[in-house]
Amino acid sequence: MKHTQRVSVRSKEPPVIEIDPSCLAAYVRYKKGKVAKTKEITQRRSPVTCTVDFDANGEVIGIELIGVKEFTLEKILELLPEGARNFDFRRARFVPAASVPASA
Repeated sequence: MKHTQRVSVRSKEPPVIEIDPSCLAAYVRYKKGKVAKTKEITQRRSPVTCTVDFDANGEVIGIELIGVKEFTLEKILELLPEGARNFDFRRARFVPAASVPASA
């Protein structure tokens, strides 16, 4: 199910995709930083919960997807909101969720 809501993500680096299959979760991290605000943008009738983390300047730190049943790049991209897919995901790194510190 594709999102109709847009988010504006600015990053010069490819994202890091943190995977936690035990929680059926993926976190697409665009940059490191302290989360100041989290906003849920889950689509109606979607089995996947989608939340966006913002820093104090209102820039996107990352997007969390909960309820992911298929951990492929194609499926994760499909679940991301508009504006969050406009990156070269060919250079994205997939890592276990516990291996990336949350803030710099």
